[in-house]
Amino acid sequence: MEIQIQALGCGFTGSIRAVDLTFALRVYVNQLLIEEKSMKKVVFTLLAVISLLSTALAHEHHPPHQGILIVLGEEFAHLELVFDNTTGTLTAYSLDGEAENAVPLTQTEIVFKLTPPGGAPFDLPLRAVKNVLTGETVGNTSQFSGQSDSLKGLIKFSGTITSVTTRGQSFKDVRFAFPEGNDNDKTK
Repeated sequence: MEIQIQALGCGFTGSIRAVDLTFALRVYVNQLLIEEKSMKKVVFTLLAVISLLSTALAHEHHPPHQGILIVLGEEFAHLELVFDNTTGTLTAYSLDGEAENAVPLTQTEIVFKLTPPGGAPFDLPLRAVKNVLTGETVGNTSQFSGQSDSLKGLIKFSGTITSVTTRGQSFKDVRFAFPEGNDNDKTK
């Protein structure tokens, strides 16, 4: 991970890898400590670096069902995909922009167009799942599931979500790869 740093008045700008940040800060702090009046610069620089680090690290998302994340819009929402390659079952969970909370959808199904490596594309409708424990019902659920024998034994495939509407916003033709997802930041 690279972090852009430009602290006011410190004379340092540029990119630095997070692993090199400690060494760079140590060198910079030692230079500033030579002058007793530089203590304010040290404090402001450290606060700026801490702020940058917390922002960079806060962007990581952890799928609650240990699946992969599909980003909808600019972090507007997520679909988490959980795949069982022994049964060919694909389950999608609708989540908020931070991938922390379930977001029930009114749709009764989400259609995925899937393409196995070297295989022909096919449609897989994931149907709304009723959940007695959460009180979710078909037409008001965050969980969708479907099965295809064409997925059995696969570890990779690509796909497109034809259409999904969450929190009043529609997303069409959302492309992804499994198990990579579609987030350029490579969600964790």
